[in-house]
Amino acid sequence: MKAKDWAINIWKREEKNWVNRQQDLNYRECLVHPALEKQLRGIRTNNGVFVDLGCGDGTETRFLKRVLEKKGFNQFYGFDINNGFIKKAQDSGKINKGIVFDCGELSDLIKKYELYERADLATSLFVMQDEPNCKGLIAAMQNYIKRKGVLLAVTVHPQFAEQLARKDALKIDNEVEKSKKDDYLYAAKYPITEAGRSPFYVTYFQRALSDYVRMLEKHFHIEEIKGLKPSKQLLAIAEKGKIAPFFEEKHNVYWPKIAEISSTVIIKGVKK
Repeated sequence: MKAKDWAINIWKREEKNWVNRQQDLNYRECLVHPALEKQLRGIRTNNGVFVDLGCGDGTETRFLKRVLEKKGFNQFYGFDINNGFIKKAQDSGKINKGIVFDCGELSDLIKKYELYERADLATSLFVMQDEPNCKGLIAAMQNYIKRKGVLLAVTVHPQFAEQLARKDALKIDNEVEKSKKDDYLYAAKYPITEAGRSPFYVTYFQRALSDYVRMLEKHFHIEEIKGLKPSKQLLAIAEKGKIAPFFEEKHNVYWPKIAEISSTVIIKGVKK
């Protein structure tokens, strides 16, 4: 099976589980969101444009809008290829005020909304790991960003994925075809675990961190690379409040490595 078709089929199969997930939202709220806010501290603009590329159900788009409104941004877009995710984002009612959510290919949506080199900030949050043709994805994303504009790319840390593979939590798929242009080590199903439930699986293409950097450096000056792992304070709060996935529990395939090594990496780039 071709990698692109494989990825589309997995996301269609797990669409309902994804939009109803909870543990992943805990992970993002407790660990990813504070890290994103730190990366945005120095960003200021007037009438700024923000585009969330691969916005999923809009969770991060809404969070970032609240942060960026205080920094001079007043135009907000969230785009994704999955129609079910965009429908979920659009159905969220009043909290979506001021955000344009739309479904389609990035190359089509940039024309539809006249966004070529207009974004002061774009995000790619847990998207690059899902795309077999990551070079093509990055080339499409950078078209949205103006010169000296910022891209924040977030992905699963390759080292963490390897730890999951060692404990057979990462399901490597040996039937996915790999073309010469597709720059990844292997295709796999990545576990999304929920408290008390067996994991469901989403698309994952394993690359080295240096691969992501090399591909991004074609279009961006890399300003910072930061791995994320929970602080001792967060782990203590999670243990007391039973906040998954930051404590030991049944079906938590991330434990204990999530407390020991970086599970996510943020890469900040400035458009050349």
